[in-house]
Amino acid sequence: MEFVLHPNNNEYNDWNEVIFSSCDLKIDPYILASKAFDSIHISTANAILKFTHEKVTGYSENIFSENSTWDFDIREGYEETWFSSNPYRNYIYKFLISKDKVIIE
Repeated sequence: MEFVLHPNNNEYNDWNEVIFSSCDLKIDPYILASKAFDSIHISTANAILKFTHEKVTGYSENIFSENSTWDFDIREGYEETWFSSNPYRNYIYKFLISKDKVIIE
């Protein structure tokens, strides 16, 4: 499982930054987020979103909450090397920031 930054949610963008990954496939994404981050702050043109373990400001869901909404996907393929082809399987959870859930104060 990985935490990845994708600007504009564009999976085909060459820029992506893995900021945390885990080999524990049984862990819930909100628990993994809690272990990796003490807080998350996001600045947009219209709002500042602040997520902490105790509360959230500027958004209707907390990434650290058991009730948070995550998208799940499994990606499989082959990583080609000079002499072999190695299969891989990635379990991907995404916490999407939606305009509809931003709270502008």
